[in-house]
Amino acid sequence: MFSKRQIKNRLEHRANRLNRQLESYARSGAMEELHMWRKHIKKLRALDAFLPTGSRPRKVKKALADLKSIYAQSGAIREAYLTEQLLSRYRSQVAREQLNSLHQQESTSPDWESQNGEDTPAGSVESELQSNSGRLPKTAVMDLPQPLITPQFQPEVHQFREIPHLDRQQPDPALIKAAEKLKPALKKVQKHLMKNVKNIDTKYTKNYIFNKLSSIEKRLAHRKKTELLHECRRDMKRLVYLYNELPRDQRHKIGLNKDYLHQLEDSIGQWHDTTTAVDYMLKQEPQSKLTLEALQSREDDLLRSIRKKSKRFSKRATRSKR
Repeated sequence: MFSKRQIKNRLEHRANRLNRQLESYARSGAMEELHMWRKHIKKLRALDAFLPTGSRPRKVKKALADLKSIYAQSGAIREAYLTEQLLSRYRSQVAREQLNSLHQQESTSPDWESQNGEDTPAGSVESELQSNSGRLPKTAVMDLPQPLITPQFQPEVHQFREIPHLDRQQPDPALIKAAEKLKPALKKVQKHLMKNVKNIDTKYTKNYIFNKLSSIEKRLAHRKKTELLHECRRDMKRLVYLYNELPRDQRHKIGLNKDYLHQLEDSIGQWHDTTTAVDYMLKQEPQSKLTLEALQSREDDLLRSIRKKSKRFSKRATRSKR
C-alpha cells in the first residue's frame, strides 16, 4: 500500500529539492546543477502522472503546462552543451590521429635538422607548432574544424551524461526568471495533489507499470521509427523514478529490473547525443569528413547495441509476473 501520508511526504520532499536545486543553479550556473534540477522535475512529473487525482482546476493545468515549457527550455540548453562536449571529444580524437599519421610520415623523411641538440624533422608537425604561427600544415587542417587543439574530455560518450564537468558557466537569466515566477503556481499544484490524493494499492501500481512497459516494448519494436527511441527512454526513466518513490513492499512485489532499464536508456541517451552531433555536423560542418565519419560509425554501433538489448524487453524489465 502506498499510503496517502507517504505520498504527501514524497511530494513535499520533491518540491523542496526542486527549489533548492534551482537556487544552486542560479548561484553557480554549472551544467551539472541544471542537470540535477531537470532530474527533480522529472521525478515530480513521474509522481504526478501516476497519481489518480481526478479532474484538475484550470490554474493547476496551466502551471503544469508552464513547468513543461521551462523544462523544454532547460533541455535545449543542456543538449547544446552536450553536443559541444561530444564534438570536442571527436575533434580531439581525429586531430590526434592526424598528428600521429603525419608524424609517422615525416619520421621516414631524410630531411632532418638539429635543433637545440635534438634531432627534429624539418617541417614536422612539432616544428610547425613551435613556430610563431603555432598552426599545423594545411594538409593536417583541411579536414578538421577549428579550433584544432581542444581540451581533453572523457573518452566515452556516456560519461558526458554521468560525470560532473569542471567548467562553470553563467546561469541562463530567462530560465531563472521563468522558474522563479512559476514557484507560487507550483505550490498550488502541490496543494491540489495533496488534497485529492488517496491510498494506492499494489494492484493499481502494478497495472500502471506493466501497461507502461508494454507500451515501451511496442515502440521499441518499430525498427524503422528511430524517433520513438527518445520517447522510450523518457518513459523508462519515469518508471525508474516512480519505482524508487514506492514503499518497499510494493517494490518487492513488482520487482522492476532497474539495472537493465538504466543500461538500455543510457545506450539510447548516448545514441541520441551522437545523432544530434551528426545532424549538426551535416548542416554546419559537412566538410569535416573524418569527424563526421567517426560520429556516424559510433551512431551505427550504438543503434545495433540498442536493438540487441531491447530483445525480450518485458521479460527482462521485471522479475515478477503480471
